[in-house]
Amino acid sequence: FTFNALPYKFDENAESKLWEWFLCDIFDGDKEKIHLLQQWFGYNCVPDMTMEKMLFCTGLPRSGKGTMINALGAMLGRDQCASTSLRALSGRFGAQPLIGKLAAFMSDARVSDFATTQGALETLLHIVGGDPIVVDRKGITALTAYLSCRFTIATNGLLEIRDDEDALRRKISVLHFAKSYTGHEDFTLKDRIRKEAENGLLINFALQGLKDLREAGKFIDPISSEEILVGIRNINTPVFKFVEECCLLAPPGGLDDYYVEKGMMFTAWVEWCKQNGHKFHNSIHFGKTLTTHMPTIKASRVRIEDERIKGKTHRVYIYDNVVLTDEAYQTLLGISRG
Repeated sequence: FTFNALPYKFDENAESKLWEWFLCDIFDGDKEKIHLLQQWFGYNCVPDMTMEKMLFCTGLPRSGKGTMINALGAMLGRDQCASTSLRALSGRFGAQPLIGKLAAFMSDARVSDFATTQGALETLLHIVGGDPIVVDRKGITALTAYLSCRFTIATNGLLEIRDDEDALRRKISVLHFAKSYTGHEDFTLKDRIRKEAENGLLINFALQGLKDLREAGKFIDPISSEEILVGIRNINTPVFKFVEECCLLAPPGGLDDYYVEKGMMFTAWVEWCKQNGHKFHNSIHFGKTLTTHMPTIKASRVRIEDERIKGKTHRVYIYDNVVLTDEAYQTLLGISRG
């Protein structure tokens, strides 16, 4: 039994040449991108959250993102879709419009203040992960529910949503729209594709994608998405970028002289955050984030020689299997090692 039904008669032979042309044109024939989009359209057809993914559509303005989202909504039926935003999701009643929907769209998503984006992130991760959430409803009793709406998020750039757990990136599939039609738009195209979707001409495209997704057990990751995923990681979980720019990791097996005192590493991190416009927390939070995402880095306590008193040693807290670069010592700590 299901509460969801497509708003047209099913024709197993239905197809849309216009839709096929559109995808080939906006993606310049990139079969991996078309494959991912086909899987995504299929995934949205059934109330199934097992893949625990959302689609992040990024690229230039006027590149087809809005036309694609409009087509997906028309194929599913407008009553089975909802529009939302990060600000709406962070609000008390933000989840109420998502009850019973197959799809949720964020068109031209924009980042708001830190507290708002953190609230939206928490809600997003719970829904996409298939977890029950408490849904506050205006004028009636709140309920605990499993929502089955898949999120399609469109933006012209990368969303900066601080995520020290790196959980958001792991739940994202990226579709990059690299071709802009600014200055030579076809303003009739969106409506023509919408009509074909409303008449059921896209459903077999989607069902083939659903079949393929279930056989593969996962979404395809286009090569064109790799750089964007790295960018999302570096923006939203900046400890990765800090280690990449400022540290050297010990080779497999480790080396005895690859360690940094905890206080020195944290001081370097704070200065790097200040120089790069990132927020930072206390040393305990930093240590947890660093060792979680860089499992070869270990926190420990060792005894080292006291440089001031010959023959005397003292115990210090360190991060093992990592050192700061000479440039990091100079630019972040003001210490010359040359």
